[in-house]
Amino acid sequence: MPEYTIPDKKDVEKTIKSIFRLLFPSANSYSDTGNDNSLSHARILLVGLLIGLTSEKEKVADTFFEQLEDIKRTLHKDAEFILVSDPAATQLIEVIAIYPGFLAIFCYRIANALANLSIPLLPRMITEYSHKVTGIDIHPHAQIGCPFAIDHGTGIVIGETTKIGNNVKVYQGVTLGALSVDKSKASKKGTPLLKIMLFYTLAVQYWAERLLSEETALLAETSG
Repeated sequence: MPEYTIPDKKDVEKTIKSIFRLLFPSANSYSDTGNDNSLSHARILLVGLLIGLTSEKEKVADTFFEQLEDIKRTLHKDAEFILVSDPAATQLIEVIAIYPGFLAIFCYRIANALANLSIPLLPRMITEYSHKVTGIDIHPHAQIGCPFAIDHGTGIVIGETTKIGNNVKVYQGVTLGALSVDKSKASKKGTPLLKIMLFYTLAVQYWAERLLSEETALLAETSG
């Protein structure tokens, strides 16, 4: 097993915040002194994290930042989907700057890009930072389509073997992935439970709306 130098957690947090400021400068709500929203600053921070993780840190950093504009477009679609999915959301800037679900998705998409570049440790450290501040646990190797929305989010767990398609919204307290699995089966993709979960959610929503409609009709008849 190769030996790696584990990045400092505070440096991981600084890098994530720097990339967030780079992508969404108008939504920045971090009060760190000496903020620098430049790409060169974010790149310096990322290269520093990659020391001890890969012998091709410069190449990996270049490839990652080449993908960043596509990641930003994906994140905008995610934010817009959250906005139209949540009646409480009033504007896009609110979703990007404040919603914990969006922060978790942002961290996942950054971590997933690095995981796809075969970078060890760092992707998981990024999603664990998100887990700490949002209560949402998304494995960087999970496969998540676009757009994707998280409602509230506390207690959500999305495991490594999870595959999520496009136009999916996940609610708080949901676990996607095996509750327990033999270590020898770790590389095997789990049963796709998401469709079952979505069917159950839609069924509950259907019956709740139907009961509410019948109750409203009954009250109208009584008052009439």
